[in-house]
Amino acid sequence: MAYDAATLVQIAAWNDTPNGTKGGIWMSGGGIAVDSSGALYLSTGNGTFDDSADIVPPVAPNNDFGESFVRLDPSSLAIKDYYTPSQNAAWTKMDEDLTSSGVTVLPDGIGPSGHPNVLVGSDKEGHLWMLDRELMSRFSPTSDNTVQYLTLPGISACPYNCTYSTPAYYNGTVYVGEVANPVRAFTLVNGEFSESSGVATPSSVSGEIYQYPGPTPAISASPTGNAILWVLDTNANGTYTQAPFKASGPAILRAYNATNLASTLYSSSTLARDAAGNAVKFVTPVVANGHVYVAGSHQLTVYGLLP
Repeated sequence: MAYDAATLVQIAAWNDTPNGTKGGIWMSGGGIAVDSSGALYLSTGNGTFDDSADIVPPVAPNNDFGESFVRLDPSSLAIKDYYTPSQNAAWTKMDEDLTSSGVTVLPDGIGPSGHPNVLVGSDKEGHLWMLDRELMSRFSPTSDNTVQYLTLPGISACPYNCTYSTPAYYNGTVYVGEVANPVRAFTLVNGEFSESSGVATPSSVSGEIYQYPGPTPAISASPTGNAILWVLDTNANGTYTQAPFKASGPAILRAYNATNLASTLYSSSTLARDAAGNAVKFVTPVVANGHVYVAGSHQLTVYGLLP
């Protein structure tokens, strides 16, 4: 839904499956992505998709966009473009959402030759997607026209429900958190991810393993660099499972050298003084004004430099 910022009057709304079912938009707590023109990007969950969907204008009942990446007009919320994988029907049947991961718009011009403006995302099966956001290629039942479609490494440790997070980006590198795996950095080479036999090749990995639901990383950096990747472990003691969807014990805030995730710079578990509140899933560390803010159950913890 879209609202006037001054009056809060609703000015537009978009339903991704108006003539179908399901198609939830949740992105594991990730926000809607926005490009330099103001266009909005998001992913949708398992649900109805009509493979003959018209775009301008959408004609009922051919305007259901479950299991898709979509681009929306920021004023009207009209759908302007989309990409739906050829496997959408099978994935919908198995409850394998694209929207288990948020989408990240990379800076203009960062993509490979012929596809300068791209977005990245993941899904429940642990794939790493790169799409041309200027020409998203829509749908074909027999082929998939993506810039890159790779498997994230370590997927054998998590054959289902692999990614519940939004990728982070900094200075030519994309950072991804998976279930039952370390946080990984994937550096772009000529605008593409390095890969071997369809598996993305990381440039560095964290020493720590993150269990369900996995982390959404955040970046802080000075104008000259010195980038830090902040990650929140919301299941450090292994008690947080898919049911009953809660954990006991505090979340752990960790900081990594963004150029080498093997280097852990800080962990809130080192000193009892630094303990955060009890963990809550899908929480992302928020960095502002030299502080890191961590939301927990009944507690907000603020981290900063000691006097």
